[in-house]
Amino acid sequence: AAGKQADDLLKQQKSGMGEEQFKAALESQKLTEDDLKNYMLRVMTVMEHEKNQVTEEDIKKEFEANKKDYTNISVRHVLIGFKDAEGKERAEGEALKIAKEVQSKLNKGEDFAAVAKEYSEDPGSKNSGGLYENKPAGTWVPQFKEKALTLELNKISDPVETDYGYHVMKVEKREEVAYDKLPADQKEGIRNELASAKIDNFMQNELNDLIESMNLPKSENADKPAEGTGDQKTDGT
Repeated sequence: AAGKQADDLLKQQKSGMGEEQFKAALESQKLTEDDLKNYMLRVMTVMEHEKNQVTEEDIKKEFEANKKDYTNISVRHVLIGFKDAEGKERAEGEALKIAKEVQSKLNKGEDFAAVAKEYSEDPGSKNSGGLYENKPAGTWVPQFKEKALTLELNKISDPVETDYGYHVMKVEKREEVAYDKLPADQKEGIRNELASAKIDNFMQNELNDLIESMNLPKSENADKPAEGTGDQKTDGT
């Protein structure tokens, strides 16, 4: 697994820099692709090791610290974006005005699904009645998440502002999840987050800088000082 990850990362860097620039950078540091791959492989191996060090107790502790994020919520919403359907910026206050119109219609008892289909600019939900069903709260942006966690059930919200625009929301179901009921894929997700937190920081910050400069440590054999002539380096004799 670590070997494939190292291969994939190497391909990404080569693609990102361009073949010629990649080769030139390697040559300028007297490195081969294998030197770079071996370095990446060592990093990936550390990641695998860290993942194996994470205990069930570690996962449970992290879950308890962020329990709200795993609350399952079914919520309907209508999004009025800061840009219209053609991608044109709306005039100041226009999105909020339309959102209040939507709120008024819904408070008068108009069918939420019909209103969502007519008004909502969220392609992921408008054709399903504005519904996101049984989703963990942590999947949403902070303002939307906070309202989904606190809004009285089946009440129409005031417009909620996010980076996307204004949302008029209605929470239909909210269910806290106990740790022993947490799906296996979510537990594995917590394990991966814990294992890679420090490594991720390294990968995103220091490693990219190192790769760009190609100022990397060479493979073990290349690290050894040359002694005598080449024919003394042959293995086994």
